[in-house]
Amino acid sequence: MPKKTVVGEYQGSKIIVENTWFGGAKLFHNNDLVATNNDFFAVKKSVPLMSGIITINGVEHLIQVFGYALITVKLQIKINGEYLAGDRF
Repeated sequence: MPKKTVVGEYQGSKIIVENTWFGGAKLFHNNDLVATNNDFFAVKKSVPLMSGIITINGVEHLIQVFGYALITVKLQIKINGEYLAGDRF
């Protein structure tokens, strides 16, 4: 089963998104699970698949994962509305 992984770093913290066909998508902050999504389809790349609040050095940050899948899966991580990692779309 294919797995797509996107990794980003923000202020020394590791942000990871993993997506598998049957396991859905998972968002991790320093190996702690932040959010999951088990939707089978993702066709609106302007609507987040997952979002959560993470705390880095006592400051809260909004993290969002956007994605869509037609032929291949495209994933993008944004933090506080700014691109962090993944596909650009």
